[in-house]
Amino acid sequence: MTEDHPLTPLSMPPPLPLPVGEDLSAQLTELRTLVREQGQRIERLEAAIEQAVQLLLLPEADRAAFAQHKRYEQFEQIRRDVELRLSAGTFAELPAYEARLRQNFAADPEAQALLHTIADSRQRAATEAIASLGREVESLMSMGRWTDAFAQIDSMSHRFPGDVSLINLASRVQREHHGWRESVTTHLFEQVKLAIDRRDWGTALRHAEDLANRFADHPKAHRVVQQLPTLRENAEIAARQDLEQKMQLLIRARRYDEAIVLGEQIIRDYPHSPQAAECKSLVPRLEQLALQHETDESII
Repeated sequence: MTEDHPLTPLSMPPPLPLPVGEDLSAQLTELRTLVREQGQRIERLEAAIEQAVQLLLLPEADRAAFAQHKRYEQFEQIRRDVELRLSAGTFAELPAYEARLRQNFAADPEAQALLHTIADSRQRAATEAIASLGREVESLMSMGRWTDAFAQIDSMSHRFPGDVSLINLASRVQREHHGWRESVTTHLFEQVKLAIDRRDWGTALRHAEDLANRFADHPKAHRVVQQLPTLRENAEIAARQDLEQKMQLLIRARRYDEAIVLGEQIIRDYPHSPQAAECKSLVPRLEQLALQHETDESII
Protein backbone atom coordinates (compact mmCIF):
# COMPACT_ATOMS: atom_id res chain seq x y z
CA MET A 1 0.00 0.00 0.00
CA THR A 2 1.43 3.31 -1.11
CA GLU A 3 1.29 6.59 0.74
CA ASP A 4 -0.45 9.49 -1.00
CA HIS A 5 1.66 12.61 -1.71
CA PRO A 6 0.44 16.02 -2.83
CA LEU A 7 0.92 16.65 -6.54
CA THR A 8 3.67 19.15 -7.49
CA PRO A 9 4.34 20.53 -10.98
CA LEU A 10 7.53 18.72 -12.00
CA SER A 11 8.16 21.01 -15.04
CA MET A 12 8.20 24.32 -13.11
CA PRO A 13 11.22 24.91 -10.88
CA PRO A 14 11.00 27.55 -8.19
CA PRO A 15 11.56 31.13 -9.47
CA LEU A 16 15.11 32.39 -9.25
CA PRO A 17 15.98 35.93 -8.09
CA LEU A 18 16.59 38.33 -11.02
CA PRO A 19 20.28 39.23 -11.35
CA VAL A 20 21.01 42.88 -10.92
CA GLY A 21 23.35 43.37 -13.86
CA GLU A 22 24.90 46.51 -15.27
CA ASP A 23 21.94 47.23 -17.58
CA LEU A 24 19.38 46.96 -14.79
CA SER A 25 21.57 49.02 -12.45
CA ALA A 26 21.87 51.75 -15.07
CA GLN A 27 18.09 51.74 -15.59
CA LEU A 28 17.48 52.08 -11.86
CA THR A 29 19.94 54.96 -11.65
CA GLU A 30 18.23 56.70 -14.56
CA LEU A 31 14.83 56.14 -12.93
CA ARG A 32 16.04 57.65 -9.64
CA THR A 33 17.36 60.69 -11.56
CA LEU A 34 14.02 61.15 -13.34
CA VAL A 35 12.10 60.89 -10.06
CA ARG A 36 14.39 63.48 -8.44
CA GLU A 37 14.05 65.87 -11.37
CA GLN A 38 10.30 65.44 -11.41
CA GLY A 39 10.17 66.18 -7.69
CA GLN A 40 12.15 69.36 -8.25
CA ARG A 41 9.74 70.45 -10.97
CA ILE A 42 6.80 69.83 -8.68
CA GLU A 43 8.46 71.90 -5.93
CA ARG A 44 9.02 74.78 -8.35
CA LEU A 45 5.45 74.55 -9.58
CA GLU A 46 4.10 74.56 -6.03
CA ALA A 47 6.23 77.60 -5.21
CA ALA A 48 4.94 79.40 -8.31
CA ILE A 49 1.34 78.55 -7.42
CA GLU A 50 1.86 79.76 -3.86
CA GLN A 51 3.37 82.99 -5.13
CA ALA A 52 0.47 83.49 -7.55
CA VAL A 53 -2.03 82.96 -4.73
CA GLN A 54 -0.22 85.45 -2.55
CA LEU A 55 -0.21 87.98 -5.39
CA LEU A 56 -3.94 87.57 -5.89
CA LEU A 57 -4.49 88.34 -2.20
CA LEU A 58 -2.45 91.55 -2.38
CA PRO A 59 -4.06 94.93 -2.93
CA GLU A 60 -4.04 96.26 -6.48
CA ALA A 61 -1.28 98.77 -5.76
CA ASP A 62 0.98 96.10 -4.30
CA ARG A 63 0.40 93.81 -7.26
CA ALA A 64 1.32 96.64 -9.63
CA ALA A 65 4.47 97.36 -7.61
CA PHE A 66 5.46 93.69 -7.71
CA ALA A 67 4.91 93.52 -11.48
CA GLN A 68 7.00 96.65 -11.91
CA HIS A 69 9.77 95.11 -9.81
CA LYS A 70 9.77 91.89 -11.85
CA ARG A 71 9.89 93.93 -15.06
CA TYR A 72 12.87 95.87 -13.70
CA GLU A 73 14.64 92.62 -12.81
CA GLN A 74 14.08 91.30 -16.34
CA PHE A 75 15.47 94.45 -17.89
CA GLU A 76 18.52 94.43 -15.61
CA GLN A 77 19.25 90.82 -16.55
CA ILE A 78 19.04 91.74 -20.23
CA ARG A 79 21.32 94.72 -19.66
CA ARG A 80 23.92 92.57 -17.88
CA ASP A 81 23.82 89.95 -20.65
CA VAL A 82 24.19 92.63 -23.31
CA GLU A 83 27.16 94.24 -21.55
CA LEU A 84 28.91 90.87 -21.28
CA ARG A 85 28.49 90.24 -25.00
CA LEU A 86 29.59 93.74 -25.92
CA SER A 87 32.77 93.33 -23.90
CA ALA A 88 33.40 89.91 -25.46
CA GLY A 89 32.64 91.17 -28.97
CA THR A 90 30.04 88.45 -29.63
CA PHE A 91 27.78 90.71 -31.66
CA ALA A 92 26.04 87.84 -33.45
CA GLU A 93 24.21 87.00 -30.19
CA LEU A 94 22.79 90.51 -29.72
CA PRO A 95 19.85 90.54 -32.19
CA ALA A 96 17.83 88.25 -29.87
CA TYR A 97 18.26 90.74 -26.99
CA GLU A 98 17.39 93.66 -29.27
CA ALA A 99 14.17 91.90 -30.24
CA ARG A 100 13.25 91.36 -26.55
CA LEU A 101 13.96 95.01 -25.75
CA ARG A 102 11.77 96.26 -28.60
CA GLN A 103 8.98 93.81 -27.77
CA ASN A 104 8.85 94.13 -23.99
CA PHE A 105 10.37 97.56 -23.25
CA ALA A 106 9.48 99.64 -26.29
CA ALA A 107 8.47 102.73 -24.30
CA ASP A 108 11.28 102.53 -21.75
CA PRO A 109 13.94 105.26 -22.19
CA GLU A 110 16.61 103.04 -20.63
CA ALA A 111 15.81 100.30 -23.13
CA GLN A 112 16.06 102.79 -25.98
CA ALA A 113 19.42 103.97 -24.65
CA LEU A 114 20.63 100.36 -24.46
CA LEU A 115 19.52 99.74 -28.04
CA HIS A 116 21.51 102.81 -29.15
CA THR A 117 24.53 101.54 -27.23
CA ILE A 118 24.30 98.18 -28.99
CA ALA A 119 24.00 99.81 -32.41
CA ASP A 120 26.91 102.23 -31.80
CA SER A 121 29.19 99.53 -30.38
CA ARG A 122 28.41 97.19 -33.24
CA GLN A 123 29.05 99.90 -35.83
CA ARG A 124 32.39 100.91 -34.32
CA ALA A 125 33.56 97.31 -34.00
CA ALA A 126 32.37 96.44 -37.52
CA THR A 127 34.07 99.48 -39.05
CA GLU A 128 37.39 98.63 -37.44
CA ALA A 129 37.19 94.87 -38.07
CA ILE A 130 36.08 95.17 -41.69
CA ALA A 131 38.76 97.78 -42.46
CA SER A 132 41.37 95.34 -41.15
CA LEU A 133 39.72 92.51 -43.07
CA GLY A 134 39.83 94.57 -46.26
CA ARG A 135 43.60 94.97 -45.96
CA GLU A 136 44.04 91.25 -45.30
CA VAL A 137 41.80 90.30 -48.21
CA GLU A 138 43.76 92.61 -50.54
CA SER A 139 46.95 90.79 -49.57
CA LEU A 140 45.35 87.37 -50.10
CA MET A 141 44.00 88.39 -53.51
CA SER A 142 47.42 89.66 -54.60
CA MET A 143 48.80 86.18 -53.87
CA GLY A 144 45.92 84.44 -55.63
CA ARG A 145 44.68 82.91 -52.37
CA TRP A 146 41.02 83.35 -53.22
CA THR A 147 39.77 80.47 -51.08
CA ASP A 148 41.38 82.01 -48.00
CA ALA A 149 39.94 85.43 -48.86
CA PHE A 150 36.41 84.05 -49.13
CA ALA A 151 36.87 82.08 -45.90
CA GLN A 152 37.88 85.26 -44.03
CA ILE A 153 34.84 87.12 -45.33
CA ASP A 154 32.53 84.23 -44.42
CA SER A 155 33.93 84.14 -40.89
CA MET A 156 33.39 87.88 -40.47
CA SER A 157 29.83 87.63 -41.81
CA HIS A 158 28.98 85.34 -38.88
CA ARG A 159 30.21 88.01 -36.50
CA PHE A 160 28.43 90.93 -38.21
CA PRO A 161 25.51 89.40 -40.16
CA GLY A 162 23.92 91.74 -42.67
CA ASP A 163 26.58 94.46 -42.42
CA VAL A 164 26.38 96.52 -45.62
CA SER A 165 30.11 97.28 -45.88
CA LEU A 166 30.91 93.60 -45.47
CA ILE A 167 28.40 92.67 -48.17
CA ASN A 168 30.01 95.26 -50.47
CA LEU A 169 33.46 93.84 -49.75
CA ALA A 170 32.26 90.32 -50.54
CA SER A 171 30.75 91.54 -53.83
CA ARG A 172 33.99 93.26 -54.82
CA VAL A 173 36.05 90.14 -54.10
CA GLN A 174 33.60 88.09 -56.16
CA ARG A 175 33.99 90.49 -59.12
CA GLU A 176 37.77 90.54 -58.90
CA HIS A 177 37.92 86.76 -58.59
CA HIS A 178 35.77 86.41 -61.70
CA GLY A 179 38.03 88.80 -63.62
CA TRP A 180 41.17 87.00 -62.44
CA ARG A 181 39.67 83.64 -63.32
CA GLU A 182 38.81 84.75 -66.85
CA SER A 183 42.26 86.25 -67.33
CA VAL A 184 44.11 83.12 -66.17
CA THR A 185 41.95 80.68 -68.12
CA THR A 186 42.31 82.76 -71.28
CA HIS A 187 46.09 82.92 -70.85
CA LEU A 188 46.42 79.17 -70.30
CA PHE A 189 44.15 78.40 -73.23
CA GLU A 190 46.19 80.66 -75.53
CA GLN A 191 49.40 79.00 -74.30
CA VAL A 192 47.98 75.60 -75.20
CA LYS A 193 47.08 76.79 -78.70
CA LEU A 194 50.48 78.44 -79.20
CA ALA A 195 52.35 75.33 -78.08
CA ILE A 196 50.26 73.12 -80.39
CA ASP A 197 51.05 75.44 -83.32
CA ARG A 198 54.76 75.05 -82.51
CA ARG A 199 54.26 71.28 -82.09
CA ASP A 200 55.69 71.64 -78.59
CA TRP A 201 53.58 68.82 -77.23
CA GLY A 202 55.09 68.70 -73.75
CA THR A 203 54.43 72.39 -73.11
CA ALA A 204 50.93 72.09 -74.59
CA LEU A 205 50.15 69.16 -72.31
CA ARG A 206 51.50 70.94 -69.22
CA HIS A 207 49.34 74.03 -69.81
CA ALA A 208 46.30 71.93 -70.74
CA GLU A 209 46.52 69.85 -67.56
CA ASP A 210 47.01 73.01 -65.49
CA LEU A 211 43.88 74.53 -67.03
CA ALA A 212 41.83 71.34 -66.60
CA ASN A 213 42.90 70.78 -62.98
CA ARG A 214 42.57 74.35 -61.70
CA PHE A 215 39.40 75.39 -63.56
CA ALA A 216 37.56 72.13 -64.24
CA ASP A 217 34.14 73.82 -64.47
CA HIS A 218 35.21 76.50 -66.98
CA PRO A 219 34.10 76.17 -70.65
CA LYS A 220 37.70 76.58 -71.87
CA ALA A 221 38.75 73.70 -69.61
CA HIS A 222 35.97 71.56 -71.09
CA ARG A 223 37.36 72.19 -74.58
CA VAL A 224 40.90 71.33 -73.51
CA VAL A 225 39.88 68.12 -71.70
CA GLN A 226 38.68 66.68 -75.01
CA GLN A 227 42.20 67.12 -76.44
CA LEU A 228 44.11 65.67 -73.47
CA PRO A 229 44.38 62.06 -74.78
CA THR A 230 45.87 63.27 -78.09
CA LEU A 231 48.18 65.71 -76.32
CA ARG A 232 49.43 63.00 -73.95
CA GLU A 233 50.10 60.63 -76.83
CA ASN A 234 51.94 63.27 -78.84
CA ALA A 235 53.91 64.43 -75.78
CA GLU A 236 55.04 60.86 -75.09
CA ILE A 237 56.10 60.34 -78.69
CA ALA A 238 58.04 63.61 -78.61
CA ALA A 239 59.69 62.69 -75.31
CA ARG A 240 60.74 59.27 -76.63
CA GLN A 241 62.12 60.77 -79.82
CA ASP A 242 64.02 63.36 -77.81
CA LEU A 243 65.61 60.66 -75.63
CA GLU A 244 66.45 58.65 -78.74
CA GLN A 245 68.21 61.64 -80.29
CA LYS A 246 70.17 62.29 -77.08
CA MET A 247 71.21 58.67 -77.00
CA GLN A 248 72.48 58.84 -80.59
CA LEU A 249 74.50 61.94 -79.75
CA LEU A 250 76.07 60.18 -76.78
CA ILE A 251 76.96 57.19 -78.96
CA ARG A 252 78.58 59.41 -81.59
CA ALA A 253 80.56 61.09 -78.83
CA ARG A 254 81.60 57.61 -77.58
CA ARG A 255 80.05 58.32 -74.18
CA TYR A 256 78.85 54.75 -74.02
CA ASP A 257 78.22 54.56 -70.28
CA GLU A 258 75.84 57.52 -70.42
CA ALA A 259 74.16 56.11 -73.51
CA ILE A 260 73.60 52.81 -71.68
CA VAL A 261 71.98 54.62 -68.73
CA LEU A 262 69.71 56.52 -71.13
CA GLY A 263 68.81 53.36 -73.01
CA GLU A 264 67.86 51.60 -69.77
CA GLN A 265 65.70 54.60 -68.86
CA ILE A 266 63.85 54.33 -72.19
CA ILE A 267 63.24 50.62 -71.61
CA ARG A 268 61.99 51.32 -68.08
CA ASP A 269 59.78 54.35 -68.84
CA TYR A 270 58.41 53.25 -72.25
CA PRO A 271 58.60 49.43 -72.21
CA HIS A 272 56.20 48.90 -75.16
CA SER A 273 57.59 51.57 -77.47
CA PRO A 274 59.63 51.04 -80.64
CA GLN A 275 62.51 52.89 -78.99
CA ALA A 276 62.47 50.42 -76.07
CA ALA A 277 62.58 47.48 -78.47
CA GLU A 278 65.57 49.00 -80.26
CA CYS A 279 67.35 49.76 -76.97
CA LYS A 280 66.96 46.16 -75.77
CA SER A 281 69.14 45.02 -78.65
CA LEU A 282 71.39 48.08 -78.62
CA VAL A 283 72.34 48.18 -74.92
CA PRO A 284 74.32 44.89 -74.96
CA ARG A 285 76.33 46.15 -77.98
CA LEU A 286 76.94 49.43 -76.16
CA GLU A 287 78.21 47.52 -73.13
CA GLN A 288 80.72 45.78 -75.38
CA LEU A 289 81.75 49.07 -76.95
CA ALA A 290 82.10 50.65 -73.50
CA LEU A 291 84.35 47.80 -72.38
CA GLN A 292 86.42 48.02 -75.56
CA HIS A 293 86.68 51.80 -75.22
CA GLU A 294 87.87 51.46 -71.65
CA THR A 295 90.48 48.87 -72.70
CA ASP A 296 91.76 51.10 -75.50
CA GLU A 297 92.11 54.06 -73.15
CA SER A 298 93.99 51.96 -70.60
CA ILE A 299 96.46 50.87 -73.28
CA ILE A 300 97.09 54.43 -74.29
